[in-house]
Parts: sequence; C-alpha cells; structure tokens
Amino acid sequence: MKIPFTKYAIKGYNARLEQQFDECRVASEAMQRRSHARFHIINALLQNTQQKRYLEIGVRNLEDNFNRINADFKVCVDPGYEAAINHATFPMTSDEFFDQLHNDQLDIEHNRFDVIFLDGLHLADQLYRDIQNALQVVADTGFVVLHDCNPPTLHHARENFREQSPAAGFWNGTCWKAYQRIRTETDKRCFVVDVDWGVGVIVNHDEDPAYRLPATVNPFYEFHVLDANRREILNLVEPMDVSELRENL
Repeated sequence: MKIPFTKYAIKGYNARLEQQFDECRVASEAMQRRSHARFHIINALLQNTQQKRYLEIGVRNLEDNFNRINADFKVCVDPGYEAAINHATFPMTSDEFFDQLHNDQLDIEHNRFDVIFLDGLHLADQLYRDIQNALQVVADTGFVVLHDCNPPTLHHARENFREQSPAAGFWNGTCWKAYQRIRTETDKRCFVVDVDWGVGVIVNHDEDPAYRLPATVNPFYEFHVLDANRREILNLVEPMDVSELRENL
C-alpha cells in the first residue's frame, strides 16, 4: 500500500519544527545565563564620565535595570503600554520625550546625558530614531547603549512579537538592523558586548573612518548574512576586550 506523500511531508515538517524549538530553547538558555549584565556595563561606562547623568528609554520594571544604575542624575521614559503601573519619570513615548526635550517643554534638571540606554520598542525604525535623537543630547564624552543587538536565531529576530514562534516569549526584534545602519553611516566607534542578548555601545567621543562598516557587507540586512558574519557586522567583543569596561567591571 502506498503511503500518501502528504503524510511524509507532515512528518518532516513536524520534525523540523521540533528541531527549531530545540535550537531556540538552547540559544535562549545560553543567552539567559549571560543576561542582566547590561547594568554592569552601563555603570562601568558611567565611571568614565564626569557628571554621571543617565537617561533610560523603555523601563517596564524599574528593578530590571533602572534602579541598579549608579548615577548622580537619572530619569526614565516609558509610555506604560506593558505595565499595570507606569513608574517612568516621563510617562510618554520616546518620540514625544525627545521632541519636548528639544523644545524645552519638559520640567527637567538636565537636558544632556552622559549615558543613554535605549531599550524601547525593539523594531529597527523606532530604534534608529531613538539613536538619532540620543546622539543629539548625549554628552561629547558620553555613550549611547542599545539592548538586544545580537539575536541568536532568526526566530528571536522576528518583527512581530506576538507571532507564534519557536523562540516563545523571547524577542530581540530587529534592533540589530538599526545598529548595523548606524555603523555604516557614522565614523563613531561602535561595538556589541557579547552578553545579555547583545549590549551595543556607541562611543560619542571616539571617531575614525576605519570604524565605519562598509555598506556592502550586508546591504539588504539579511539575517543569514548577520549570522555568518556576526563578529564583523556587530564588532562583537567580550567585556574584557574593551578598556572602558575592563577597568571598571
């Protein structure tokens, strides 16, 4: 008796789906073991600044990061879509915050910051705007820090968080694309620390044409190209490879 082709197809599909779930689970567990390092990195960078003024975009839970930051002045921004109670200093979107900051419409002690941490909406277009805005208000000797720049699989880098995925509730979104674009457009030193889902750093005070990533490396922002060339595209480093971190971690 002949077994219908569709039966083999379904069996093969299910096997592949099970493999994807296993791969994502292993990748997620590996990242989780190196997670929650972002506040160590931010605090280390703040040690390299004079006034230690800190801005955080996207907070949800203050205990995850904001309350762990050692700064002389710190504020946070979040529209509160994901929290029952919004504890942000400025309960609004990042676009609204930067627009009001630029137009002197906020009751705020400082309008420039030494370290700005961007962890809002994990989509490339929004993060790119946040980076552009942050670079206008970060100190000349400051740093812009980005989260979720090193998604371990394509499923972690999906555009839609609510999409049913082998990565389950783990979501880095398309942040890596915004980071790559900045690397192709600026001479600023940029690197991604290989911990905590990829902590990206833009060093505002260190520029050299050699730092720029050629746009030809991944012109269509394809994940498989990123996956095969992570170290080059992200300038992926370990914490102890960076002087600003090595001396303070």
